[in-house]
Amino acid sequence: MAQTPVRLSDARVFEQFTSEEVALFLGLVTGLIFGAFAQQSRFCLRAACIEFWRNKPGAKFSIWLFTFFYGAYFDAVTHAQWQS
Repeated sequence: MAQTPVRLSDARVFEQFTSEEVALFLGLVTGLIFGAFAQQSRFCLRAACIEFWRNKPGAKFSIWLFTFFYGAYFDAVTHAQWQS
């Protein structure tokens, strides 16, 4: 008997886990993505702050901004799922 594939867009995927486990998983994924992009761009928080302060956004600031919005998006998505 063939099983149907599990899709991440399906809310039932997260129902089998506690909210703490889902938060841990999403935090780990965010950390891994941020780490990969940070290593690729030689990210430095100090350099990103300087780029922002001088109003000359570059690669380091864009990596920080991407990660911030990525985290905010998934926080809103997971919060909305538990509200329904």
